[in-house]
Amino acid sequence: MWYDSLAILAQLRRQRPRDAALQTDWQSLLESLKLANIVPEPLLGELEVDTKI
Repeated sequence: MWYDSLAILAQLRRQRPRDAALQTDWQSLLESLKLANIVPEPLLGELEVDTKI
């Protein structure tokens, strides 16, 4: 369940990077998962997958 929440929040934060409420929710979720050290890290955009491997 937390994986889905993390994915949804990450997507919303990419869409609205200045939304303070999303930042707070992001921080709270990561802290609850003992991942507070990555709160300040930037989000990556969508990754391209090389299907030729």
